[in-house]
Amino acid sequence: MRLKTVIHSAFLLFILLSCKSENFQNNEIFLKLPEWPPEKSYGINYPALQEWKISINYGFASSSFNLPALVPGFYLPVYSNEPVSILAWPITDGISFFEASGMIFPYSQSFDWQEGFTALILHKFYLSQKENKEIEKWCQKVNWQKMSESLNEKSKKSPIFYNPFLLDQENILSALINKELSASLFNLKKTSSVPISAFRENKNFDYLSSYVPQNLAIKLNSCVSMKENWNSNFLCLSEPKEIVTASIDSSEILSLTYNLLPIK
Repeated sequence: MRLKTVIHSAFLLFILLSCKSENFQNNEIFLKLPEWPPEKSYGINYPALQEWKISINYGFASSSFNLPALVPGFYLPVYSNEPVSILAWPITDGISFFEASGMIFPYSQSFDWQEGFTALILHKFYLSQKENKEIEKWCQKVNWQKMSESLNEKSKKSPIFYNPFLLDQENILSALINKELSASLFNLKKTSSVPISAFRENKNFDYLSSYVPQNLAIKLNSCVSMKENWNSNFLCLSEPKEIVTASIDSSEILSLTYNLLPIK
């Protein structure tokens, strides 16, 4: 299994060296994949892990590959100065339901579920600016650590559970492109705490959020954070399992749509 991680790393290194060999440091680091079930799951009934979907984006080059569940991690070619988006989606029941754990290297060197949002923003930013020759210089100037710190501060001060995936990602990307990023973009708006019992009135099973940190909040507080007129996905642990698309309107009336998981 270790051989597979080395092969992937060597292949990625070959691609990247062919792009910008003059700026590579002559080493690589080992990145340990997240724990599954997630650390501090406190008995939450997560589905079994089948594999990890990995995405690495340097800006000037990117790579995606899957790793078996039992592989402990993989090797990352180290490139100086460039912020690197690294994402790891857990594949369960044959699908990528849960949001990715992630990091932005070199500012972080370990996977974190909350950091997955910031890493995803950088990933999408790189993808949206493929033709921009100044993108690498601009990304070096963005204070990605400050962005993560702002999100953490918002999370600590929020009166309800803070789910960054309820933020408008398009607005954040637009602000990055126009160099107008501000902490106010990380304020949750028109967001309410909805009791999980409202879900169980429809089907009396346990529900999991696609944002892993929220599942502990569900277990401890029996509530989920939802945004007005915004679709959020949950996993209903019925038999068979179902994906639930949930939304609330301005009157906080809950709507639920159930779809069976695809048969594999």
